[in-house]
Amino acid sequence: MLQQNHRRVSIHGIILVMLILLNGIILTYGYIANQQLYWWLAVSIPLLVAAIYTIQQKKQADHLRPGLSPYFFEQAPDSNQLGGRQHSIVYQSATNTRHTFGIHINGSKLLYKWAANAAHPQCIDEEDLRITIGNHQCSQPYNASILNIGVSGYGALSNAAVQALYQGAMLDGFAYNTGEDGISPHHLNGGNLIWQIGPGYFGCRNENGKFDTGKFVENAIRPEVKMIELKLLQRATSGYRSIVPAKADNTPVAAGSIISLPQHTAFSNAESMLLFLESLRELSFGKPVGFRLCIENKKQFHELCYCIQKTGIIPDFITVDGAEEETGSVLFDYEDKVGMPLYEALTFVSGTLQTYGLRQHIKIIAAGEIISGFDILKTLALGADACCSAGASRFTQMLQSDSMRLPAGTANGETNQYKILHVTGKKARVTSFHKNTLKAATELMAACGFKKLNDITVPGFFRLMNIADIKSGPEVYALNKLSKTKNSPILN
Repeated sequence: MLQQNHRRVSIHGIILVMLILLNGIILTYGYIANQQLYWWLAVSIPLLVAAIYTIQQKKQADHLRPGLSPYFFEQAPDSNQLGGRQHSIVYQSATNTRHTFGIHINGSKLLYKWAANAAHPQCIDEEDLRITIGNHQCSQPYNASILNIGVSGYGALSNAAVQALYQGAMLDGFAYNTGEDGISPHHLNGGNLIWQIGPGYFGCRNENGKFDTGKFVENAIRPEVKMIELKLLQRATSGYRSIVPAKADNTPVAAGSIISLPQHTAFSNAESMLLFLESLRELSFGKPVGFRLCIENKKQFHELCYCIQKTGIIPDFITVDGAEEETGSVLFDYEDKVGMPLYEALTFVSGTLQTYGLRQHIKIIAAGEIISGFDILKTLALGADACCSAGASRFTQMLQSDSMRLPAGTANGETNQYKILHVTGKKARVTSFHKNTLKAATELMAACGFKKLNDITVPGFFRLMNIADIKSGPEVYALNKLSKTKNSPILN
């Protein structure tokens, strides 16, 4: 890509130099030999002006390209960014203007994915599409939607953006993940919070940056806090000190830059982490507790499952963070080259929990770019019980996660612009996106013959590998069978 940009700049420069020389030659020979040559300036000068204008416009387009690329430029083959089709789906769901009919993609294209419709569609019993998170060790289980707002903290969003997302979630009764930045005053007006606690312990730290039990209890017992998520390994930040610049931090969370340490100080291994998790459950009077991780080393997750069996401390949920999940707080190499993709991670986590007899006690939450009913069903089929989508919810407000300068007043860095974002209008879009996406999921479930959430299985999905090879979900992900639960004995 860098070489292509240099090549384009060189070509434009050569054309510009040639046009300047041409005009110089015309002026010289017109003055010396034949004044009739001056007429050629009527052609050469406009060409020169056009060349200068084109080069100038290209420099400006370099800054606009990220926002325009989904609509006007073809995406790179390995790009994770949403394209124009995906943007259209999100916008129509958020504004209640869904008017798309007919297929818009090539069904014979390699890796095309689809769900198999049933000869006899079913009536859906679970139109609310909610699940209960909390096992027998939890005394305050939470009835959660299968689609929630993922990590949306102050590190990327302004006051107005946080209010719009949170109030939109509150209107339709689904959860909002605070992100590592913690709880703010804008989160304390009712609603359903997933309080994420990272190595920085924001909201429950003492003066030395260590975990503070008293401050944790003060926030954990708030009625808005429904679940507590311990951040272990998030995509692209594992073992890395991620930083949000001070210019993007005018929040009540911290003064100066928000620094996420590469590791926790409250525990040092899997067993001590589980003991810490148990203490969080006790201090919160039995609220659901779990942890968030991006699968990078399968052996480590096996060791974690072994420790769960050994200690008898069972988390209520595990949030699986896919490598596709967007972040703007780390360096380039960490953004694109760290972590297992979401779908592969889900099949691994679900299968491993079944192997250890833990699956029926632990709910799996998938965190990724989930923007449609089909995305939800495929994610559930591969082992998830619920989903958290950060990117899609932000797109309802025209956000871009990779920029600190946004015209809609969504990023913290632009303190003079965040008031532009109209909270009342945007929160309605968040609510509409949730309702319409779940409605699409319900309709697709009925068409595919899935009567209940537990009926959604991998064999109902297919992928075109080549012109003569169609593989089902179990064949694509090397699964013989993937069930939602396994009736095997648990801890002795």
